[in-house]
This record gives sequence, C-alpha cells and structure tokens, in this order.
Amino acid sequence: MFLISFLMIVLVIVFIGLILYLSKDIKKMNDEDLAIRNIDYEVKYYLQDKTLLEKVIHFYIKNNKLPDNILKKDFEPAYCDYLLEKTKDALKNNDDSLAEKYFDTFKNFSPGDTLNITKFIRVFYVAKGLDYAYEQLKKIIPIYGGNKEFYNNIQDIMQKKANEHLMKFEQEYPDPSPDEVIKEYTELIEIYPHRVYFIKLGDIYQQKKDNEAAKDFYLRALDIPQKPDKLYKGTHHKLGMIFFELKQHKNSLYHLLEVLKIRPSHKSASSDLVFICQNLGIQTYIPKLKEIYNNQGRDSLFEYLDTILTFIK
Repeated sequence: MFLISFLMIVLVIVFIGLILYLSKDIKKMNDEDLAIRNIDYEVKYYLQDKTLLEKVIHFYIKNNKLPDNILKKDFEPAYCDYLLEKTKDALKNNDDSLAEKYFDTFKNFSPGDTLNITKFIRVFYVAKGLDYAYEQLKKIIPIYGGNKEFYNNIQDIMQKKANEHLMKFEQEYPDPSPDEVIKEYTELIEIYPHRVYFIKLGDIYQQKKDNEAAKDFYLRALDIPQKPDKLYKGTHHKLGMIFFELKQHKNSLYHLLEVLKIRPSHKSASSDLVFICQNLGIQTYIPKLKEIYNNQGRDSLFEYLDTILTFIK
C-alpha cells in the first residue's frame, strides 16, 4: 500500500513538472510571436538583422502567413537573400536536392519581383553550369513567361541554351530541308521563345504557301514581350500582305498602318497601303485612315472601315 501511494505521488510530481515545462515553452513561443508582431515594419530593421529575420521566417513557416505588420513586398527581398545563401551553401556541399528545395520554397512564396527569382538561376548557372541552370529555369517559365522584366533578366541564359541547340543542329544538318528547319525552330521556341524564331517559322511556312500557318507564327512573334524593333515593324508588314492574300482586308490595313505609325517614312509599307486601298477602291480615304488609327486605335479604324467598305460596295 505504501509503495502504491509513493508511486502515485511521484506520478503527480512528474505530471505537474511536465505541465510547467510545456507552459514555459508555449509562453516562450507566444512571446516570440508577440515580439515579431511588435516589429515596426516601417523601420524595416528586421531586413538587416539576421536574428530577427529568422524569427519572422519561423513565424511564417509555423503560421503559413506573415505577421500583420509586415508586408510581403518588404519581406520578400530579405527572404530571397536568406534562401540564396542557404542555396549557395548547399551547392558548395554538393547537395543539389537541398539547393533545389530552397529554390522551390522561394518559388512557392513568390511571384513578386522577377529579379529575386532570377537570382537563383544565376547561382545555379555559376555553380552548376548552363544545363543545370536551364532545368531549374524551366520550372518558373510557366509562372513568369509573359513578363517582360523576367525575359530581360534571364534572356542571356535562354539565348545561350538556344544557341547551343542551334549550333548542334547546323553541324548535323548542313543543308536542312524546310521540314527539318521547322522541327528545329519549333524546338528552339520551347527553349527560348524569342521573336526571331517565330518569324523564321512564319517565313518558312510562307515559302511553303501556307499563309494560315505563317500568319499564326507572325502573330505569336508580336505577342513576345520584347521591345519594338526592326523585326517588330517587319512582322507587321508581312502580316499586312498575308492578310491581304487571305482577303482579310481590315486586318491587312491595320498592320500596314501600324508600321507607318511607328515609322511614317517606311516607303514599302506606304506603297503597299496605297496598292491595297486602290484594290479596294478607297485610296482617297488613306489620310483619314491614318488619322483615325493614329489617334483612336484599331477598334475605331475597324468601325470606320466597315462603314466605307459597305458604302463602296
């Protein structure tokens, strides 16, 4: 009986001790959370203080959200740099899977500033080379693919990969057939969706007298988020003539007028505009067409063309 009573007392003491220990731990966690909530994000000193930053990160991991007083846009650069250092350390230790885990962690936290995510690709490129960096890059292309800044930040790596692919093709096929060229450039736009590759495919299909396919690739070339250049103007010009052959006259005039809006002195586009308008019997309306398109845009141009083309008929 005495032994049972003694054991009961010991169990009670252990139970009370456990409760006190856990309550102390919970209080510590709650105090840390409270301290993080009290951080003045206007001062942003947690961005420079690694200890505070790690507390914010632990808070984020535990709660799957940031404290209310910390903005994501403020936290993201510091979080990026923190995970970048972890990634570099993992790569130095040849732990590729851990490095990729850190990258995936930030990828899932973003999207935000495209410069931050592309820093990881640079780290992979320096540490592991072009092929490895490009494999990681492919993970984020579906997320950032339509972003102009993203392409500007990372296009040199995509270009190097595409150049490597094209050089290998040219060595294997010194005199390729049109179908072989189509296959190669279709693969190139998967590696690096540069405007020039879409235009090349459009040119080949135009040579094959497949204006529908040529039109589609020229239009896709214009969708690429790159600055307007000679290729941009030239593609609009090509589309103007293809749409004319397809008897889609409003689209034809729109693309030619776009060329002339960018470069009013473009002689070839100007003469083609005159030729098409003469063919439609609306050559006297050319100054008005330019005025409407330049000042009001494509929709107003199409409305006006609907009116005068109906009237001419």
